[in-house]
This record gives sequence, C-alpha cells and structure tokens, in this order.
Amino acid sequence: MDHNQGNILKVPFQNSFFSLFFTGVFLLSFFHCAANTYELPPPNQNENLVLVATEEPQEEPQNEDNYQLVRQVVLQIYEAIQREDWQTVYENISLETRLLFDTFSPYDGAQALASGVFNVDGLIYQFDPATILLPENPTYFSDDPPEGTEEFESLYRKDIFISTNSGEIFHIICIKEGERWLLHSPEIPMDQLLNSPQIE
Repeated sequence: MDHNQGNILKVPFQNSFFSLFFTGVFLLSFFHCAANTYELPPPNQNENLVLVATEEPQEEPQNEDNYQLVRQVVLQIYEAIQREDWQTVYENISLETRLLFDTFSPYDGAQALASGVFNVDGLIYQFDPATILLPENPTYFSDDPPEGTEEFESLYRKDIFISTNSGEIFHIICIKEGERWLLHSPEIPMDQLLNSPQIE
C-alpha cells in the first residue's frame, strides 16, 4: 500500500485503531437496538406531559480560556524539546498523532519520536524530532488567524498561530481528549523528512 499518496505521511484509516473502534461501536449499537425493539402503545391524548431538566445546561468554555490552555500545552512541548524530554512531548500529542509515530517508527512510544526514523514501505526516512511537530525559533503566539486563513474551531478543537524569526506564520491545531488539550498533527508532509529514502 502506498502511504505517500499526495506526499503526505499518515496512517490509513481502514487500518487504524479508530476504524476498528467505530466499527465495533456500530455493531454493538445495531444488535442492542435489534434486541430491544418493540411497538410503543398509542399515546394517551388526555395525559399532560411535563419535561423536567435534570441538569443545568453547561455554558460553552470561553474562547480566550481555551487559547490560554492550548498556549500552555504548546509552550510545555517547546520546553520539553529543548530538554530532549521526548516522553513529555509524547504525552502531550493526540492519540492519532501518537499512532502515526508508532506505526511508521521501528520503536514505540516516546522512542518513536526520539529515534528520528520512519520506516515507510521498507524505505528508511529520517526526521528532526525537534522540528517535526512545531516550528523552530518561535517569536509570537496568536489566537487571531492571518488574513485568508480559515479556522475550524469547536469545543474540542482550538487553532493557534505561531510566528517565527523567519517571518513565517504556522497554523497549529490542538484537540481536547478527555479533559486535556493535546497537539494534533496526524499528517506529516514528506518534504519535512531530511533525506532521500534508503532501502532497509
């Protein structure tokens, strides 16, 4: 299978954990509904129905609060990269991003990041673990997108924009998994890899 289609390195969906997970959820839901199907009795026209809210609706988190939380995560990753603390970096990336490294690296976990090596269809590529996830030499963080840049934010996705000393602006995505915000980068352009592939 060609993992380099479109010059993007990513885990094929049909082979990923997420594909198996969603398939399992669908089958469980289907059989559960089939086993519990019955005909409802006709409604009582004289009965007055009263709907009672059991919980107070929760207010949406403030966008500024999310930005500050995401900014802290990104800064923590930068600090860990400087210390070459790849375990902390690994713990602050999303599950799908971890899966990318675990799938294409000869190693697992944090070592997949620290190794700086991808094995793609028997070809060995190298990458710089210090710059594969975030741009180097950041100078400014912003919640405001540059002109012409689209955002697709939600309660569980937050975009942040990082300016570097070269004048470039990088669009970084974080997502919320459970109660934590994590860096989300499940696709890596092949031109970010350092050298021509070598046959293993």
